[in-house]
Amino acid sequence: ANYGKFGDFYKSTKNIDKAEEFYQKSISLNELVLNESNNINAKHDLGTSYARLGELYEIRKEHVKAEKFYYKSVLFREDLVKENESVIKRRELSFSYDKLANIYKQTDNIDKAEEIYRKLLVIDERDVKELGTVDSKINLASTYGNLANLYRLQNHLDKAEEFYLKSLIIDEQLVKDTDNIQARQYLAVTYKNLGLIFESKGNIDIAEEY
Repeated sequence: ANYGKFGDFYKSTKNIDKAEEFYQKSISLNELVLNESNNINAKHDLGTSYARLGELYEIRKEHVKAEKFYYKSVLFREDLVKENESVIKRRELSFSYDKLANIYKQTDNIDKAEEIYRKLLVIDERDVKELGTVDSKINLASTYGNLANLYRLQNHLDKAEEFYLKSLIIDEQLVKDTDNIQARQYLAVTYKNLGLIFESKGNIDIAEEY
């Protein structure tokens, strides 16, 4: 675990090579532990180190490597959720889903990106239902928006509109109830994207409202 913390430190100071070195050491150690016993802590640390390495490779624009390690992180975190589910473990899995889907989107693997965002959506909708926190609602609005973006890329304008509107409803309510800054930012982006959708569909009058 200490290797991982050193990796976090070097990552925070933007010393990417050193961070990579310590995350790799953490992975080697925890893989060794896991080979000897089904250690929950080793699984957790591996899921974390894989995700951190994915972030490093994404920073370097090494998308193939980033995808590999985000995917490994997803596998371990899915396993942990199945074994002993908790809100924290679900959120860690959500983080890895979001990162992996984003990499798929960046590399134009749209079908895989949609598949992962759909898995993320299941968790986000459940968290809103069970927790109802501002953060859970912001996460759900973000996932709706990300799915809408994918559909817009594919020129599936009706589906894009549907998911932008889902995001819009949450963001408007959050701004009204809490005046949350992040919700305000998402709301502005969603208004803009809806305007583009209506413009693309030839609904200029509606587009101007956004």
